[in-house]
Amino acid sequence: MKFTEDAKRLLRENLDKTWQKSVAVLLFILAALPAMGVVVKESLPLTSKVLYASAVLVPFLVIYLIYFLVYSLRRAYRLVPETTPVHSHLADILSSLFGLRKTSLALACTIKVDGSSETTYDVELMAETKGITQIEYLSSAPSLPDGSGEFLPKFISSTGGDITMTVEILKKVNRQCFWAVNFSPELKPRKAVKYRHQLNSPAKTFAVSAEEMESRKLSYESYSTLVAYPTDCLCIRVTFDAGTKPSRMAPDVWLGLGRVRHLAEYARIFNEAAFTNDKGDDGKLYGQLLLKYPIHGLRYVVTWVPERAGTGAARNP
Repeated sequence: MKFTEDAKRLLRENLDKTWQKSVAVLLFILAALPAMGVVVKESLPLTSKVLYASAVLVPFLVIYLIYFLVYSLRRAYRLVPETTPVHSHLADILSSLFGLRKTSLALACTIKVDGSSETTYDVELMAETKGITQIEYLSSAPSLPDGSGEFLPKFISSTGGDITMTVEILKKVNRQCFWAVNFSPELKPRKAVKYRHQLNSPAKTFAVSAEEMESRKLSYESYSTLVAYPTDCLCIRVTFDAGTKPSRMAPDVWLGLGRVRHLAEYARIFNEAAFTNDKGDDGKLYGQLLLKYPIHGLRYVVTWVPERAGTGAARNP
């Protein structure tokens, strides 16, 4: 039987209970009484005292140990079933708190030769409670030069039955766009909806040559998404148009925008072989990260290094 991390934590917590420590102290006192001549006569030999102490201590100790193990295991596996992965359990808890979950989130981003991008979002969403009328997004390009253009989100299609979905831009600031998908009427609990929308980013969002990347003081380029809602399955696929020449494509996962790596989740990506890079049927290079139950609040990333313009890579003016 394999213990989950939560089960181990509960076992450790049970060890710290005050009453358990008290019982342990009493057992040791009871065992020491014969040796001190309190329970048995001092005229008895030491061997008899030791045997008497053992006869008192061992049964109580065995009973206490059996009770502790049974109680701890029942409590641990009642809260965290053995077959439930930790990441899945976390998604279940958060979805009940958020009132919704994305059962599937697939992002297909195409990087173009001028550094712009086109990302298609395929989302399957399920509300856990009433009152869900909007899902918010934040798109940003931290290294985008000033005045280079703006983000353009647009709605494509949906299979939400009688629910109307629209895209609304909430706020635009330098290098960032706050936008949302609106639902009218509100989503129905436990009824899944699917929709597709698209986001176009301006030219020079991404550096397309090593020279351009270095001028922005970057060691690599990246495309990322923040897991802002509980999500069951995340897929990020970054495809490069002909003319772009990426190298050293790799996955990463950050605690925020500061590119601080989350080591445990980074290791999980490799342990589960969640990242692949190859050529598609159209001959274009791509990198894809496919992961079950990504952790809420982390940023999942595909990184690459563009080659130098002298090798034939595109060059932005």
